[in-house]
Amino acid sequence: MRRLILAILLISLLQAIVLAERIADYGVRIRIQPNGVVDVTETIVYNFDFPRHGIYRDIPFRYRLSNGTSFSTRVHLEEVRADGKPVPIKVSRAGRFLRIRIGDPSRLVEGNVTYTIHYSVLRALRRYGDEVELYWNAIGTGWAVPIDHAEVEVLLPEGIPPEKVRYQAYVGSYGSQIPLGLEFHEGGLLGEASELEAGEGITVVVRFPEGYVSLPSAFQEALWFLRDNLYLGVPLLVLLGMTAIWFSRGRDPKVGTIAPEFSPPEEVGPAGAGVLVDDRFDPRDLVAGIVSLATKGYIRLREVWEENGKDPTDFELHRTDKGPGNDLTPFERKLLDALFSGRGKVVRLGDLKYEFYDEVQALAAELYGELTRRGFYAGNPDRVRDVYRGIALG
Repeated sequence: MRRLILAILLISLLQAIVLAERIADYGVRIRIQPNGVVDVTETIVYNFDFPRHGIYRDIPFRYRLSNGTSFSTRVHLEEVRADGKPVPIKVSRAGRFLRIRIGDPSRLVEGNVTYTIHYSVLRALRRYGDEVELYWNAIGTGWAVPIDHAEVEVLLPEGIPPEKVRYQAYVGSYGSQIPLGLEFHEGGLLGEASELEAGEGITVVVRFPEGYVSLPSAFQEALWFLRDNLYLGVPLLVLLGMTAIWFSRGRDPKVGTIAPEFSPPEEVGPAGAGVLVDDRFDPRDLVAGIVSLATKGYIRLREVWEENGKDPTDFELHRTDKGPGNDLTPFERKLLDALFSGRGKVVRLGDLKYEFYDEVQALAAELYGELTRRGFYAGNPDRVRDVYRGIALG
């Protein structure tokens, strides 16, 4: 029972401390400048009935739009003062908010302290049809203390006829539609509210015709959009990059008059010619290499027939006694060694499919390298494909 009483007393004490704190007066002056920047000055008279180091002010800068994309303003902190004097601050990001910790960590304050927070905002103005719109949470709903009196003033660019300005303000908790009256006053709009509870704030919406402020170009807006939504920009950047690469390296170069050739170049060989046709090393290119070895007299091909069979079921490769000569390409020389290395002088083609995989990969690399060295490719096609495949998959 004693512990319960102590807990109740502790909770009551904490509630008393929280309830004792309040904002006596909260004034916000919003100046819409001709260059499209919105200049904001907040004057907060904060009442501390219990010693504290200071306050936090969270300014939203990132918003999620109804279409699922993100939109960010650019907030630049100009100056922060306490009772007219510079005060230590620490600025950080907390989710979609710019968080300003105001106060000296080594010093406590109490009673009424007047904080002045001056900052400018880029992209606070948005196009709305043929109008310009300012939609601004002048006093956010994140305050955990009540506000005795609040005043919001919006100063408009010079020259806008009052009848061309449309405006509305709301007061209350998040999403409230309770209207707050605004009146024209000395070149701007002015609204007041009293006795806001904790978690209540004020939002203002002002629209006026285009032509009185400078807005970012469509190109600049597009750049900002990509910056705010990088996940949408990556496919576009990849597409542009791949298109540029294709234009610079993917197309066949222009050639002059082509003289007919009735046989492949000796340094290429049938297997290399097969690769050049489709930029790939296929089984038919391997067969072309084997046939080329037979044509040059280094192996003999013999059909293997089953008894009473109508078609051959396999082929035997017989190594002749002819030693490697200068008529072999580097690939054919490597192929000849790979076919018979450790297998004697007779090899069945059907047996190779179970034990020749590693050799085929090495032979493909050799042929790609040979064609690259001879200038038929700028780079090994197999490696180039792997690089771009890796880039595409991220």
